[in-house]
Amino acid sequence: ERALELLSSMASDPALGSDDRVWALARQAELRIDAGYPEEALEGLLRAVHRLERPDSSDVGSLYLLLARTYHELGRLEEASEQIERADALLPEQDARRGLMLTIAGEIAQMRGELPEARDLYWRAVEEYPQSSSLLRAMMGVAEVDAQQGDVEESLALYERLVDEYLHRPS
Repeated sequence: ERALELLSSMASDPALGSDDRVWALARQAELRIDAGYPEEALEGLLRAVHRLERPDSSDVGSLYLLLARTYHELGRLEEASEQIERADALLPEQDARRGLMLTIAGEIAQMRGELPEARDLYWRAVEEYPQSSSLLRAMMGVAEVDAQQGDVEESLALYERLVDEYLHRPS
């Protein structure tokens, strides 16, 4: 609660620059999502996006990614896909958050039964953004899709790699 209050105060400070305001709003949304309140996060994100001064900066891309994450968690796949497209247009290619973006897009494709596309998206996240916080999630996605497609050997090999990656990550 205290962190949310501080971030809210920071975000409403008129002296704060646009990029810092976006940062504060994004951290607020992440805290709400992680605490199990995606509806509140969604409400705040939608208000924030509509008030942005520069709706085309890469920092705004992170808000669209958070919107995609929130819609995805709420099971609203169409809206999540729309926000993925917006984030994709704004996040720089080298931005590690693109790993999460690809992973969420993979999960959406998998839920729709589009397994080859899902695997491609997950695999891109693994290969292109290994520094992303969503690496393990993307690896699991590839392994699950491989299993769903009947490629058990590939699936097991990736699960082994996933466990190894998990065990050797710094705490």
